[in-house]
Amino acid sequence: SSRVLVMTTSPRKVNGACGLPHGAISEFEMTSTINVIPGAEGHFGDHDGNNEKATLSDEELHAAEFFQLTGMSPQRCYRVVLLSIALKIMGGAWVGMVFLEYSRYYVMNSVEMLAFLEAVTGSPQALLKAFLFPFLGVISDRVSRKRVIGASSVARAISIWLLAVLPCVETLVMMRCLSLVGDIGYSISDAMLRDLFSATEWERVGGGATGIKARLAIFGTFVLAGAVGFGMSLMWLGEQGLFLQNEYTMRKEECADQRHCVPIGQFSWDGHGWHIDGYLRLMMLLGATAYTLEAMVVMFLLPETLRHEYRSEAGIRTFIWRRWRQFASPWNNLRVFATAELRQLAGIRLIHYIIGTGANALFFTWYRRKEPDTLTMYAIGVPTGVLGFLTLLFVSRIVDRYGDLRGIWISSNVLFIGFAIGIAMVPGSHWYLSFVLVPVLSGPSTALAGFTPELLAKLIPPDIQGTFQTAKSLLYDLQRAVFVWPWLGLFVGSKDLPYPLDALAVWVALALLVVALWLTCMLWYRDPRDTIRTGKALDGYWLSSYVQGRWYRKHGGRQPGVSPTATETSGPAGLRRQAVAAEGASKVGLYLKHPEDGIVSDYMSSLRESSGQIPRSLSVLFCFIDGDDIFRAHSGSLSIVDEGSIAEANAALPIDDGPAESNGLRVTEII
Repeated sequence: SSRVLVMTTSPRKVNGACGLPHGAISEFEMTSTINVIPGAEGHFGDHDGNNEKATLSDEELHAAEFFQLTGMSPQRCYRVVLLSIALKIMGGAWVGMVFLEYSRYYVMNSVEMLAFLEAVTGSPQALLKAFLFPFLGVISDRVSRKRVIGASSVARAISIWLLAVLPCVETLVMMRCLSLVGDIGYSISDAMLRDLFSATEWERVGGGATGIKARLAIFGTFVLAGAVGFGMSLMWLGEQGLFLQNEYTMRKEECADQRHCVPIGQFSWDGHGWHIDGYLRLMMLLGATAYTLEAMVVMFLLPETLRHEYRSEAGIRTFIWRRWRQFASPWNNLRVFATAELRQLAGIRLIHYIIGTGANALFFTWYRRKEPDTLTMYAIGVPTGVLGFLTLLFVSRIVDRYGDLRGIWISSNVLFIGFAIGIAMVPGSHWYLSFVLVPVLSGPSTALAGFTPELLAKLIPPDIQGTFQTAKSLLYDLQRAVFVWPWLGLFVGSKDLPYPLDALAVWVALALLVVALWLTCMLWYRDPRDTIRTGKALDGYWLSSYVQGRWYRKHGGRQPGVSPTATETSGPAGLRRQAVAAEGASKVGLYLKHPEDGIVSDYMSSLRESSGQIPRSLSVLFCFIDGDDIFRAHSGSLSIVDEGSIAEANAALPIDDGPAESNGLRVTEII
């Protein structure tokens, strides 16, 4: 037989209480611990009376819960994610290898005009992203991650096909519009990646999130090397006259004084319809094909990883209808930086975002000193990638030994400062030094800098990762809408300045890097490394006003703000996890952690199904805050017992500090 004791703390008025079990529990927070009632008969163990404690690792329990949700193991889902990443890398590599020369040949043959077009379209685009991305981030936390990522993949594939088939200024503008949806996939993919791993794996094992991203980067480097090697092979064959040649290189002299190589209204050199002029267009078509395959993988193979108890809306349309006003206040997503530590780290990241906004200006500053062709740039890029890859092999060890702040943040910043000094000081006459300078300093610094956001990800709960990722995007997009113009001004205004002021944009970036390094060093003695290692990375977060207030739940938060040391116990599988953890004791008390709809009914169903396997008896204690409001409003749906039974149950409670009533903890109902 199974007896269920329903326990509550002292009553406290809460508005909006609904009925048990659906819709009500989400209104209340609960504490989380294991309480064993002594002196009772029976046990929850094997039929031979063996009371040995069953042990399941956090990873095994997470895998079981994930399989119940998606129908596949985390390992299999991870392989699907790897396939998606591989196709994106291949498509991005092939498009990126030829994008500049492709644009100069088919769209506009002026570096300055391309930079101006980038600024004119990029600034309003960034402003729209600042409003749209936080809204989509909350959708990914409360409705569906897969649908948002799927829409992003489709939009990205369409934009590349448009550029490959109809290259013109209008197409570049259309690509900017499609990127409003297409670019969100990168942020939400990080949130989905968090769903694949347990709390222990994400925070501590093998460098935690930083180690996971490092292993993904190593995989990505192999894929990128293969894609670039394939592209460069085709390029080399073209240079030897054995394959399609680079159409821009072939006609560069003819286009030297023209704004457009291919006349406006035409999509090929000879003007006789559309066809493949050379290597550049072929690579663009290959990139579009890879992006299309990636979209199909996401739509047909990738499962939904957002837990059922986290989904508070029936669908995206319903969410938009109910929450459209939140679109006008994207800055509320910045509330996820709920602690002083997170806000300081986010401020440092903001400086790097400002530098990142000037990436095009910085690249074109370096490029115009020599104007190397695609083959020369990749002759530099290959050793840069090799050194970056070698750095990736040590990221997990660096994080394990020195932590993220000292091992990743400070070291990458120092290397970037050295790289910026080198770029600014190498004149055009000594441009060949770039063959050493760029790989040695840019490769390791870029590899390390790619993992700086993972420190923040370790300090954010898993159920609001989508909101967090898009809060980062909000910071980036807001500053990009403003600072893209100063960077453009630095690039254009320094064109005719003497050496070394012709690299004025690089000198400004260098000054910002020094400021970022100084602010990072100020956090040296408040490095969160130790709290992460001891599993207390989120302790401060649970105590923040953000978690205690209403915005945490509005953003899809379901973790408890009242128990800093609690571990994940979401959903029915999470409740069974607590029972297994206490297996072998005579009776088990479960202080529920998650305020999720349907938990009680789901757990009671599992108890009924397994009642034949319980040899004697099992008592389960549910502890709700403000439970009296529930019972007062819906007592007709419960079986009320006499006062004597309740008093007897209260007397059996294991409270050391005095009677149950004096501690505000009492049995209210026995069902």
